[in-house]
Amino acid sequence: MTRGLALFLFIATFSATAFAQPDPSQNRLKVLRDVIVESGEAAGDVQCFMCSVHVHGHVTGDIVTLGGGIFIDGKVDGDVIAVGGRIEVNSNSRISGEAVALGGYITLQPNSSIGGDAESLPYLLIPGQYRPTFLGSLTLAMVNVFFVALGYLVVRDKRAETASLAIDRQPGSVFFTGFVCLALFYGLDWLTRYLGSAEIFADILLLVLLAAVAATGATGLGDWVARLAFPQTKDIWACIGGILALSLLELIPLVGMLVFALGLIVSIGVSVATRFGSREVSEPVRAMN
Repeated sequence: MTRGLALFLFIATFSATAFAQPDPSQNRLKVLRDVIVESGEAAGDVQCFMCSVHVHGHVTGDIVTLGGGIFIDGKVDGDVIAVGGRIEVNSNSRISGEAVALGGYITLQPNSSIGGDAESLPYLLIPGQYRPTFLGSLTLAMVNVFFVALGYLVVRDKRAETASLAIDRQPGSVFFTGFVCLALFYGLDWLTRYLGSAEIFADILLLVLLAAVAATGATGLGDWVARLAFPQTKDIWACIGGILALSLLELIPLVGMLVFALGLIVSIGVSVATRFGSREVSEPVRAMN
């Protein structure tokens, strides 16, 4: 839920800044490539996905990053938000607005200043972010283990094993099912905007439903990973061991985002395909030579 909230904040901020620009021609948006505002240059709003922002000149709008840091050596008139990264305000630099670091720290050097509030939440972590904090890494592992353990209490060993076999036997079908279900979830989430005052309740209900489906399916995913990495482990320890291994992969810059996305799709897909582990998936029929 924390990672979903961080992603929501990034999208909401990006959407808001996209419609109220002081000079749209100066806006900068990059994906997987750092944004550098050189000394003597000026930029409007700056957004960066899985990359960092370096300001040596002047930013007249806001700066938002997802999965990267923000380094200020100049001046920023608006707010600075790093979702899954840190903020460094070096000497003789200034942020006129607020500074928020979700998944990192805010560092303030001598002769630098932040005009608004400054808040850092280092225990949040975006999979694949650069330089994950220790608190964020620990929280990620604890959250993953908690959800898998909760799912295991529902499905137990037999159903977790059934889900694991489904991933092994029909990976394509499981992935496709998960992708369709996730797309359906986002479609329903988009429709909640027409519910008026009931929108927040509907969003929470959808999020709880998604978490429940993913948690039960994650037991099978963890068991499947454990069969490959820790073949001697069994029962709930196999599920936990496999999920912890995936948590380590989520700490790898850039790769972690892909691991998280694939894990979420597979967890949802195998939960739906096996009806929460109650229905076995047969092996694909191989043509006889």
